[in-house]
Amino acid sequence: MINYTLDTNALIYYSHGDAGAIDTLERYARESAFNISVITEIELFSKADTTQHEQSLIREMLRGIYVVSVDSAVGAITSRLRREHRMKLGDSIIAATAIFFGTTLLTRNVRDFKRIPGLSVEAI
Repeated sequence: MINYTLDTNALIYYSHGDAGAIDTLERYARESAFNISVITEIELFSKADTTQHEQSLIREMLRGIYVVSVDSAVGAITSRLRREHRMKLGDSIIAATAIFFGTTLLTRNVRDFKRIPGLSVEAI
């Protein structure tokens, strides 16, 4: 069962060896599964200076994580969040993914997400 949606920054901190991110994600991975929005996958792979080796490491890190596409249901939630909370598109898609699946969003950026009713947020 998927209990957590990962924000892009959770995976970035994890991949850079951040102790808090590693501890949290590895502890939760023992008991549950993760998903990410396709926007997170795009953000991870779109950095201009990402090497082939880094791309391979990202693919390995994402193995076993369910990637959620943006369909009309997630899109409707995204639109509402952007309208009501003036959120950036990427953040609103990630939040909408967590809301749609009823998961807790794991992020280092709690401040930007905690104001959203119906979204469970936890800091890594």
